[in-house]
Amino acid sequence: MAGFAGKKILITGAGGFIGGHLADWFSRSGCTVALTDRGTPPAADPATKADVTWHAMDTCSPEFREMMVAGRFDYIFHFAGNANVNTSVERPAYDFQQNCLATFEMLEALRTSKSEAIFVYASSAAVYGDPVRLPISEADLTIPISPYGVSKLAAERYVTAYCKLYGLKGLSLRMFSPFGPGLRKQIVFDLSRRIMAGNALEVFGDGSQTRDFIYIDDLVSAILTITRAAPHDGGIYNIGRGIATPTSEIAETLVALINPEVTVRYNQAQAAGNPDKWRADIGKLLALGWTPSVSLQDGLAETARWIAHEYP
Repeated sequence: MAGFAGKKILITGAGGFIGGHLADWFSRSGCTVALTDRGTPPAADPATKADVTWHAMDTCSPEFREMMVAGRFDYIFHFAGNANVNTSVERPAYDFQQNCLATFEMLEALRTSKSEAIFVYASSAAVYGDPVRLPISEADLTIPISPYGVSKLAAERYVTAYCKLYGLKGLSLRMFSPFGPGLRKQIVFDLSRRIMAGNALEVFGDGSQTRDFIYIDDLVSAILTITRAAPHDGGIYNIGRGIATPTSEIAETLVALINPEVTVRYNQAQAAGNPDKWRADIGKLLALGWTPSVSLQDGLAETARWIAHEYP
């Protein structure tokens, strides 16, 4: 994708699912790339390339902020932080520190250093909570029902305020339900592992719960499209496929792909902090020229192949 060659890129959370795939794309794009994460680089780390470096840093640390400012980056993709609703319910103070406070301190460092970097913040559809209507547009009410959703909403509001008040360049991405190779949690991964084990499959809920699933390759292309084509004025963009898929369809498709002998049962339970139904209005994203290229069936099949390879 044009517009990034020769630029200096910083990606936080590069050891995570989305950050890792974004890092892999930029490592092949002719950019100078700095990757940060609290852990050690993965085995297939793109930092083995000469123009890619790895920094084992926590985004909450002063050392990270010093590196961020001194690097004089053209783009900062902030994908670090807590990414788990259940963790936020169990440890809300930790979630606040990792998602809201760390982001605020990054913005403040950029403000005081008069940085020209474009700041791309990874928010979440969790800011909407239980939606008042479907599909959900960026202009709809944001009433999060988990500490995770609250911290993400507060951080993206800081992004907008800093852009409007101080002239920073940035935007926020409300991502819905990504999946694909590399994600070792959440519904597609969890169901696939249990189906591969050959046991009767118990699915959380009653099967009618819906999510707007987007395959990781489409998610990365959407992130790049928004970053390149959208104004950097603190705006907010939904990222999904615009299609509501029930969990029953995910379960039944995975059973057909992996082991048709497995039977499915729904436990009728509800998870604290998780909404019942989601579907994104992606009109703003489509207006930038983006379209998804991977069907749900193909994405699930590719993910199942990866899981089978990783967990034979």
